[in-house]
Amino acid sequence: MKIKHNLQSAIDLVLPKIFGHRKKRAVIKRQQEPNIIEINGKTFVAGLEWINLTQPLHFMAEARKIGKERGMSIVAIREGDIIQAGYVPSNNIYAEKGMYSLVLSIACCLPEKHRRSFAGVFQIPNTKSYFVAAVYDGAVVTMGDSIVEGEVRAAELIQVVSNLYSSEFSVFICPPEVPFSAEMHVTLEELLKPEMLSKDAQLKKLMLGLSPKELAMAGIIGAGALSLAWTFNQKYQAEQEEIRQQQIAEEAKAEALRRQLRDEAITKATLAKPWIERPAFHDALKKCVKQLSGAPLSVAGWVFMNGECSESSVIWRFKRTEGASITDLQVESELNELGRPSIHVPGDEAEFNFTFQSIHPGGNDPVPGMNKMLDSLISYFQVINHGLKVEEVKREPVTDSNGEVIELPWKVYEFNVKTEFTPDFLFDQLSGVGLRLNSITVKLENHKLIWELSGVAYAQI
Repeated sequence: MKIKHNLQSAIDLVLPKIFGHRKKRAVIKRQQEPNIIEINGKTFVAGLEWINLTQPLHFMAEARKIGKERGMSIVAIREGDIIQAGYVPSNNIYAEKGMYSLVLSIACCLPEKHRRSFAGVFQIPNTKSYFVAAVYDGAVVTMGDSIVEGEVRAAELIQVVSNLYSSEFSVFICPPEVPFSAEMHVTLEELLKPEMLSKDAQLKKLMLGLSPKELAMAGIIGAGALSLAWTFNQKYQAEQEEIRQQQIAEEAKAEALRRQLRDEAITKATLAKPWIERPAFHDALKKCVKQLSGAPLSVAGWVFMNGECSESSVIWRFKRTEGASITDLQVESELNELGRPSIHVPGDEAEFNFTFQSIHPGGNDPVPGMNKMLDSLISYFQVINHGLKVEEVKREPVTDSNGEVIELPWKVYEFNVKTEFTPDFLFDQLSGVGLRLNSITVKLENHKLIWELSGVAYAQI
């Protein structure tokens, strides 16, 4: 640390005198970056790419690995039940360590009861842009760290976020000019007081040693200074690498012991992936549409009411019209090989129950990540301009032999669609990977068939 301090001190003494004008130009360019915002004398960054980290004991090592793979070196970390890394996109070249994540700063400055669950719209000072922020269950959500143009687009985006999480946020925040119902209104200037900001919301550098920017500045001083900087940096890097390797070895021992105790329970739970034994989405969809479409609209004066199909069975329901009888229905059903109907007391409704051969299981789909799955599913219906409801399914906790909760590496979302189109046509261009069918119902309304489909989407965490 002393080596790095001495080097930085030398650079700090020389560079301001020689290159002060370059710093001024950099500040002007930085202010033109739409995702960098100045509020109350502090600099905030929006539009981070949020990724859930899966290794709670080594989350910084995991964050560094992901950053290295994706070419991103500056990050904000949100710790809690769900640990997240918010990466500055590689095309944002003006974001620096020490700046603040805008969405994390908002969360830190809100009242305690709202910090883990809120959704809000905030106008960017002196612009027509709005920042949409959303945190659910302590984690920044999909589209919850975004800047959009105009109040209409802001209202549309927060409505999508609200629908996605079933409006279960503890509070909605919105300015009066945005057409969205909210319980609270506060501006960024009012909320983000400098004394309220937390260091936990500041951006950090992932890599050890000097950044490329620091090395470039040192190189300007001259060949001699560059050589000295390189020597100091190499020595510092070697010392840090030795410390890091010792830490890795110690953590590996602790992790090996922990893994030995939990491997059996975790393996059993994760192998029991619920989608493996269920039929592939499009196979079940086509089978159900075929079975429901085969229902006659009338049998011996009994008219079709509705039908319901699951992965292995189908039901047709009929209603008696004036003059028709149960005997007529039974005779006509046998003639048409429909089987014997079940009659509902007092005798005005009947149903036919069929089972069909089990559809081959869809197997172990390469289930996509949560953000990719939700974005793909929602975008598909946005493109075709059709309604869709999506809601996360609350699951019963899975425990090991010691009663400790095992965090399964996937989430489940239920989606529902109501349409006048046959579902096989509506879903024709949507990938079925990670999707499974729960049920399809069809009913006759005003001389038209109305279809309702319920399914589930599985997504890796």
